[in-house]
Amino acid sequence: GDHVVKNQPLMKIDTIRFAASLEENKESYFSLLAKKTRLDTELKYISGKSSKKLKFPKELTEADSDYMSIENKLFKHRINEYKNSIKTLEYQLYQKKQELKELYAKEKQLEESVRLLDEQLKTIERLTRSGSKSKIELLQIKSKYNDLSGELEATSLSIPRVKLSIAEADSKIKERKSNFKSEASLGLQETEAELKRIKARMVSDNDKLSKTIVRSPVNGIIKLVHLNTVGGVVKSGDNLIEIVPDSETLLIEAKIDPKDIAFINPTQKAIVKLTAYDFSIYGSLDGKIVEISADSIEDDNSKENKTYYKVTIKTDKNHLERDGEKLPIIPGMIASVDIITGKKTIMDFVLKPILKTQQNALHER
Repeated sequence: GDHVVKNQPLMKIDTIRFAASLEENKESYFSLLAKKTRLDTELKYISGKSSKKLKFPKELTEADSDYMSIENKLFKHRINEYKNSIKTLEYQLYQKKQELKELYAKEKQLEESVRLLDEQLKTIERLTRSGSKSKIELLQIKSKYNDLSGELEATSLSIPRVKLSIAEADSKIKERKSNFKSEASLGLQETEAELKRIKARMVSDNDKLSKTIVRSPVNGIIKLVHLNTVGGVVKSGDNLIEIVPDSETLLIEAKIDPKDIAFINPTQKAIVKLTAYDFSIYGSLDGKIVEISADSIEDDNSKENKTYYKVTIKTDKNHLERDGEKLPIIPGMIASVDIITGKKTIMDFVLKPILKTQQNALHER
């Protein structure tokens, strides 16, 4: 029944759990922010747009977070590992190119040697036919020619194989670069998504911390306190305190018998009498119907399970008055309501029995 004013503190909720949750989310936020900086720099590095140094945002440097050191070390490790792997692959590519270069030179040399030996062989064959040279010498030249020809063929066949190895080595370099970029890009996307979730949690935690002092939203009277124990647990959505707002008008709930509901409609005027104040002395409140329940309601307090319609009446003022003194009306007071369904003259009451008799006489029973 206490009267409270708007923004008046009513209850304090323990902040330990909310503060702990906020601190935990802050740690996650700083960790993810440092990780995002590293991944973003890795992407720039692979594109040739960044140096080897991480530039952390101001909020991280101001917090002097340990995560900066962790991500710096990880960045250096990943970049060194990447550079070493690329260097190894590039050296393999260089070796294959050198091998190809040597094969081309060897092929050219062998082609010239085979050409000269072919001319020499033709000369020896003529001289052998004329008897100037022995067959043994001819056979030696032929054997040497065949050896050089075989070596030339093997060299020529090796060139496509080495070219394929060069293409594979070049592909491995591109694949390593692509994989490094993909890892950083995917990691950055996941980190940014997680950062959004953590930010939302931090906003929620800050909001909860700012609302640990429960204040009255309006001027009014406390009707019911649902939780009044120190250390009690409050769940999200739980009702804490019910406050009836101060207003120039009152809302009165009335129970109407179902047999009378047909004569009730919104905007009808009503007279409200409070049992706490003698009607003959203090009078009543004028009001009108503002709401009628859509269906009948079972009365839980009735042993006979009676039903009723709930009708809400809005009064013109929020107090009774006598000799200039305002008499307060508080929640929970019992009232009786007279609803004005129409007007009749004295003659209507006098003639009603006669008219009813005449109507009945015209109908056969």
